[in-house]
Amino acid sequence: MLLDAIQFPASNDQASRLAWAGDRAWDIAEGAISRDVAALILTTVIGWSDLGTESERATYRAMARQIDSMLQAA
Repeated sequence: MLLDAIQFPASNDQASRLAWAGDRAWDIAEGAISRDVAALILTTVIGWSDLGTESERATYRAMARQIDSMLQAA
């Protein structure tokens, strides 16, 4: 199952989520994560873009764009 392939951040605060997304982005860039799992990570980050302040939402959207760009290039 795809959810077994990733471990979500232990904390729900923005810093933990962004650190997790950044780490997963590096994994995607290095080819350490399958395309299916990377798509799930992208979906998760997009979902987070509905949370928090406008600044936090913008940060999640920027991270999602970076992950999507890597998926498109793969």
